[in-house]
Amino acid sequence: MLFRLYANENLTFELVETLRQRGHDVLTSLDAGNANQRIPDAQVLKTATADNRAVITLNRDDFLMLRGLRWPCPHSQWKPNGLWP
Repeated sequence: MLFRLYANENLTFELVETLRQRGHDVLTSLDAGNANQRIPDAQVLKTATADNRAVITLNRDDFLMLRGLRWPCPHSQWKPNGLWP
């Protein structure tokens, strides 16, 4: 399964390129003209979802608070195995 992703600024170029090489459609904040503008997380999420993309970020806590979720997400089947607090 391939994904449409919006890569937040904190992801490395290497990770973005790896995802693209594996066939994922990755739009970065730089590609979207949003890099280094201190765009609020709510706007990042709105931009991504308007283009049917999932946000991929290292800024997990702010986005979970934004969506009103708690970890682990009750809808997720993935278990963190101690990787997350």
